[in-house]
Amino acid sequence: MYWQVYLHKTVVAAEFLLINVLKRAKELIKNNEELFTTPTLKIFLTNNFTAEDFHNNILVNNKNVLQWYTLLDDNDILISIKEWQNHSDPVLSEMAKSITNRKLPRTKFREKPISATKEQKYLKKIEQHVISDPQLAKYFLMTGVITNNAYNKHYENISVLYKDGTVKEINDASDINLSALSKTVKKYFVCYPKELDIY
Repeated sequence: MYWQVYLHKTVVAAEFLLINVLKRAKELIKNNEELFTTPTLKIFLTNNFTAEDFHNNILVNNKNVLQWYTLLDDNDILISIKEWQNHSDPVLSEMAKSITNRKLPRTKFREKPISATKEQKYLKKIEQHVISDPQLAKYFLMTGVITNNAYNKHYENISVLYKDGTVKEINDASDINLSALSKTVKKYFVCYPKELDIY
């Protein structure tokens, strides 16, 4: 169930498309491009925070970084993406339109990573049919690996509290063998524009 819901093809496509939209926005801001953002999102697009910055809760624009983090939510991102649809940068606007209009890339799961040769074939098709610039084509091809481990009793115990006040670990409390949930499943994926399907 966990795999079917949280690691569904649509969820994977949306997640990695969103990551690429934010990467592109950050890149444009770094190159001094004019870009609409909410003030909270702008803090994260204009700074390269480290884990240590969060640990030390550094001060940024009169607020601690953890304060900024708690202020950031999906509204900041969605409002910004809605505006980015009309940006002059073809990558940012196209990907923003894809998210806003729910026109997500095609996602295919594979047993092994995509080869460099196959990746180049995808990029060539993207250059021919989506965006001609080879440097920008990479934004429209997303590859990687996802793993699923629904439950690992060594890292995260789920305990069941009984009415009499006793507590048991879920494996002990359940009549069902839950060992299948602790098996790690690994899948490689490739996401690309659906327009390539017709070629």
